[in-house]
Amino acid sequence: MCRNREEEEKAVPHKKETEYYMEWIEDLGIEAQSKARISQCLFWYLQKAKHNKQGFYFTSVLSMALSAAIPVINGLTSNGTPSLAKILVSVFAALSAFAVGLNSFFNYKEKWNRNRITAEKLKRELALFQARADKYDPEQYKPEDKFDPVKALAIETEKICSAEAYDWLKGQKNKKGEDKSNEDDPGKKQKE
Repeated sequence: MCRNREEEEKAVPHKKETEYYMEWIEDLGIEAQSKARISQCLFWYLQKAKHNKQGFYFTSVLSMALSAAIPVINGLTSNGTPSLAKILVSVFAALSAFAVGLNSFFNYKEKWNRNRITAEKLKRELALFQARADKYDPEQYKPEDKFDPVKALAIETEKICSAEAYDWLKGQKNKKGEDKSNEDDPGKKQKE
């Protein structure tokens, strides 16, 4: 397993990240239902992270380009076309403000980071499972414990997804001013 994303991309440059991990999950040797759920979770978080990253970059670059074009237009204005320059400056300023507004409204950067972190947590659990390390090492349990690494992976996957969903919901309530900090965290209940 590669240490970081850049190494992973160098190791499999011909495959998209999602394809690489979907094939990796296929090769783990677990039953179809667990495989489907883990694949679904990882795919969703990878895709959402990619979408939000693209949205953040697009709106940021668009805003910067339009803002940078405004002084250029003002500087190139000749005496004969001041009305066209004013129109272009106004349009570019409006589009730039709109791009910044989109970025702020959709919180692309925050969502990108949150989804990417969740995907990385899921990938970590898959790597530990594949290596039978940490909590997936059957040798650390007594035979009477009837340890099932697939079940442990399923539980960890659901904990990670549940915790992220709870954080998202909490963020939504905070935006609306409905902060109910007395509510129980479903991820904490599962950990106990």
